[in-house]
Amino acid sequence: MPLNLGANAIGKLYLGSTPINKAYLGTGILFSGGFSPASLYTSNDLGFVVDAYATSSLWQDDAGTIPATAHDDPVALWEDTSGSTNGVDHSTASTADRPKLQIVGNRRTILSDGISDILTSVTRDFTGKDVFTACFAIRSLDTNGNINPVWTAHDLNDGLRIIYAPRNSSLPVGFLTDNTRTDLLNAPSPTYDPPLDMVIIVEGDIPSGTLKFWIDGTLVASETGVGFYPDWQTGVSRLFGDYGVYGGEDFAKVEIARGMEISRGLTASEFTDLLNWGQAGLDGTE
Repeated sequence: MPLNLGANAIGKLYLGSTPINKAYLGTGILFSGGFSPASLYTSNDLGFVVDAYATSSLWQDDAGTIPATAHDDPVALWEDTSGSTNGVDHSTASTADRPKLQIVGNRRTILSDGISDILTSVTRDFTGKDVFTACFAIRSLDTNGNINPVWTAHDLNDGLRIIYAPRNSSLPVGFLTDNTRTDLLNAPSPTYDPPLDMVIIVEGDIPSGTLKFWIDGTLVASETGVGFYPDWQTGVSRLFGDYGVYGGEDFAKVEIARGMEISRGLTASEFTDLLNWGQAGLDGTE
């Protein structure tokens, strides 16, 4: 609920420079507000927002008739909450491929089984959308050193936009940029040792072939002259895993609290808001 100052509703509260998402008076909520990524899509930008805290966006069936509300409920449809007319939902018709809603305390995530779980969008066309931003608040649960694909944005791996969660100490978080499995933008290790919980943000400028890779607000890698493929800008997005990366079926047990993609770059203040939004999801706050 908003807090009013006279006739004006307050959208944000801060403790120093840290935004406060909720304030309580006793057991009652005095204020509930803060940033919503839907505010970024005012021009109906191409992309999507998935949020495990948006309870009305989760469904046990791909037709969207049975809500997913309880711990361990299967999730067959994760609806886009960007509000954009160019947003996309992610779903699966396969019962075996449905991840599960996890509710532990105040924390909400969608958990893949590490075997086959995957939610897929319809095909999108990013042609002419030169700059993009992707953000994911994730927890990687894999402990066997396997590759952890978290998200890919092209069908049959003939494009790019594949973000990897931590794999092991020598193979840190990475971002695959081509379809030959050769161009990887990696967070340096051991300079940066990724935690289990992290907010990953990738920013790309397609014409100049520039990528910037952020983890928990720290710029960990930047590269220009990236060899983007011509078909990079069209395809589907997939949550959790993909077929064919490095020549095999690479799935991993990964939780996603929040994620988004948008076909434009962000201002500095928008970037900070998005980072805090992702971190709030990992912290179990709205």
